[in-house]
Order: sequence, then C-alpha cells, then structure tokens
Amino acid sequence: MLLRGLFFSAFCFISGITAWGQSVDAPYYFVTIERDTVFCKSLDYATNTKGFLDRVRYETMDGKLIDRKGKNKVPEIVTFYMDGKTYDKIPFNLDDENGEYIYSERKVDGKLKVYIDPKVPGLSPVYRFYIRLDDGSYYKVNSRLNMSRYIRPYLNKCEDFKDAYTGEFVSEEEQFMFMIRFYNFLCD
Repeated sequence: MLLRGLFFSAFCFISGITAWGQSVDAPYYFVTIERDTVFCKSLDYATNTKGFLDRVRYETMDGKLIDRKGKNKVPEIVTFYMDGKTYDKIPFNLDDENGEYIYSERKVDGKLKVYIDPKVPGLSPVYRFYIRLDDGSYYKVNSRLNMSRYIRPYLNKCEDFKDAYTGEFVSEEEQFMFMIRFYNFLCD
C-alpha cells in the first residue's frame, strides 16, 4: 500500500510540473510524414470534406510567408502544434485507415495517446473520445465493449500499473485521462 502511495505522489508531482511547463508559449510547428519538423511564427491549415489537407499557410522563422494550396503542393502533414495544442492526423472511421481523416487534439501523450474531439453545441453533432495504443490501433473510449475487451486487458498487461492502480476503469474524460497518464508514467 505504501508503494502505491509513493507512485501516486510521484505521479502527481511530475504531472504538475508537466502541466506548468506546457503553459509556456512555444513556437508553431508541423511534422511531415517523413518526420521533418518545420518551425514557424504562425500557422494555419485547411482540409477538404474528406479530411485531406488542401492548404497550409505559415510564416517561417525568418519572416517569409508560405501559402501552399492544392493536392500536389501541400506536404503530407501528420502533426500540427498550434497555440499550445497538438493535433494528429487520425482516421475518421477508426476501423478504416484508408478513408477520411480528421486532425484530432491529443490530450494525453506518451506510449498511449488519448484524443478528444468534443461536441460543439450548434456546430458539431460528433463527440469522439478515443485512445491509440502503442501498436497503432485505435479504440473508442466511451464504448463499454472496447473498455472490457481491449483497453482494460491492455492496461493490465503492465504489472506495475496493475499493482498500483486502484481506481475504476471508467470512460469519464478526466478520470480516464488520469488513468492513462498514470499508465504512461509507470509503463513507458
């Protein structure tokens, strides 16, 4: 029991440092599929109706304005970092990686990643809350079947997590994200 308390205290302390460190302004950047990172002073992008990137506009660190439009002129970008938030290119239909895409906000980073696209009143009827496991598979968190069949068994494979985590396996956003941050801390 003492060991669990020490893990929890250390996790809370490190999480607090991480949250504070992320509040500092950082530059804009994007990462291409080739893993090239482009830092910039400003950044904006647009997608078509299928989620494919069709425009990227940014100001380079030396002040040059770049505006690329069109399918063959825009690089394939997998990650954007803007205004302190990270957006990754994710399949819209989690079961089909060859269809439509969406850039989703990464809420938890590490071995396991959590994404949330909240429902925006009056604008979006879609609420998406999902996890990406380290094998690249995605699961909706707010599905009881996924929680019992995939997520919970995966998390319990890590003995340190299984021994230390005493909370419930629920899909409530804050509690779930805490659980995954705890897992990433212990099992990364």
